[in-house]
Amino acid sequence: MTYQSVLFPDPKRPAPAEETPMPEHFRDLNLDQIVTAVVAKRREYHLEPFLYTPLTDCDTVRYRQDIFRDLESEPLLERIEAFAEAMRVMRRYANLSDSLRFRYHREGWFMEAAAQYCEAVEGLVLALDAADLASSGLQTFRAYLHAYTASADFVALRADVRQVQAELATVRYCVIIDGLTVTVRPYAGEADYRAEVEGTFERFKQGAVKDYRANFLNVAGMSHVEAEILARVATFYPAIFQSLLDFYARHRDYLDDGVARFDREIQFYMAYRRHIATFQASGLSFCYPEVTTETKEEAVHDAFDLALARKCLAAGAMVVTNDYGLGGPERAFVVSGPNQGGKTTFARMVGQLHYLAGLGCPVPGSAAQLFLPDRIFAHFEREEHIQNLRGKLQDDLVRI
Repeated sequence: MTYQSVLFPDPKRPAPAEETPMPEHFRDLNLDQIVTAVVAKRREYHLEPFLYTPLTDCDTVRYRQDIFRDLESEPLLERIEAFAEAMRVMRRYANLSDSLRFRYHREGWFMEAAAQYCEAVEGLVLALDAADLASSGLQTFRAYLHAYTASADFVALRADVRQVQAELATVRYCVIIDGLTVTVRPYAGEADYRAEVEGTFERFKQGAVKDYRANFLNVAGMSHVEAEILARVATFYPAIFQSLLDFYARHRDYLDDGVARFDREIQFYMAYRRHIATFQASGLSFCYPEVTTETKEEAVHDAFDLALARKCLAAGAMVVTNDYGLGGPERAFVVSGPNQGGKTTFARMVGQLHYLAGLGCPVPGSAAQLFLPDRIFAHFEREEHIQNLRGKLQDDLVRI
């Protein structure tokens, strides 16, 4: 099967360019603050291009809304987080393997990366099978994952991982250290005296005492001495270590493009879902807006400025919500009132609602019917810049 994106129902639609610029209206609407907060803990996924590319067709918006609804299940959310963590460990091991220079050490960490990958994929299959999925996006990906895990490539990878791990688990050897001389020889069934020594000294134990044990750094690197020890151990088990080398050569491209793309794209949903959870825990509502391009009538209830609400919650202040509606031929708002009365906040709220709806995300509010725009324009007051040698009125006219 061909992987179908969980962000776009059309599998042929290309993903946003990695260097997608921030839209011009972002700072006016404080959307830059919202995006920064959403991606703060997921920088490695570079989610900004997805958040800088709003949708202009209602079908794709609803496609994403359905996936968001599926992810309201906390067990599913946690299992996908577990998958993502396993993939992060896999990438860490793979990057470590690429940086190592000693034979067998490099191949060993590569195999550990592949093992993490297999466990991540199999765990994700179980998670999706256990979930009651309603969205076509996750249902299609589940079918893709079943086809992939049944493929000859993945079956061979999983079998080879298990075989090499089992073979390496049988390796036993002895290291004898005499001054600066290190001798490596095969294990000959020597007794483990640890239990006997501990038993002998147990009678002298008189409660908690100072710990005189030395702390060794637990690092993944290997010194030249350790590399020499490993090389000599390999001579005792040539077939096992040859299997490790063969695994490295045979499975260099084990990472499936569809699994890798899902791992990144699903973070769009996870990041936003985790971000709004804080607001929901405080009693604020989020809803799935009814979007349309057929009518420009709008109705919104209990909406709020998401960027401002984050600051209010951090300061322990109350978040004020607003309703608004446009009916019949109405197309514009004129908002009046005193300074610091909330006019700018209201304007930002309206812009944020339309932009977030255009991403397919739940929006602040208990209910919303919104027109899906093809562009958003904003013109807010900005500080004067002496470098451009323009007065405030001229600067406003140039920008608008």
